[in-house]
Amino acid sequence: MTGHAAELKGCRYALWKNPEDLTARQEAKLAFIAKVNTRLYRAYLMKEQLRIAIRTKGVLSLTMLEAWLAWAQRSRIPAFVELGRKIRRHLPGIEAAMINNLSNALIESTNTKLRVLQPDGLRFQGARAPDRPRTPRSGWLLPGTSRAGLKSRRDHLQRAQCRLRRRLAEI
Repeated sequence: MTGHAAELKGCRYALWKNPEDLTARQEAKLAFIAKVNTRLYRAYLMKEQLRIAIRTKGVLSLTMLEAWLAWAQRSRIPAFVELGRKIRRHLPGIEAAMINNLSNALIESTNTKLRVLQPDGLRFQGARAPDRPRTPRSGWLLPGTSRAGLKSRRDHLQRAQCRLRRRLAEI
């Protein structure tokens, strides 16, 4: 382990956590990083500033985001420069979400639940799916499967169905 890595050993959690959740030891580690590795500490401050800008809503958040984008451009930290470019590319949508307090989280969660349910729905024999021909005695023959693989496929689907029932019971 090099001297630089040895100095920063154990500092990862202090960099990951929110400042309000830091322990006294982690605060001391952050103070140590501020002295030893200014570039890493600057990256930490930029991460926290962006987190605060995203949490804040309204016009204030847009002002904070614009200031952060200028800071990211000047930082010469490649990851933040690239992130700033990506945010600028999608800025109109981000501004609309911040001002109008919009989110597509509900739609995304519904789509995820539907994707989980869809494979189970294809096992029912009442409807005909055009790309899955029906075979005698074996039900639906999925593309890329043979009759020999149907038993293992059936077992897999039964396990998936049990997992799905448990997930839906949690919801």
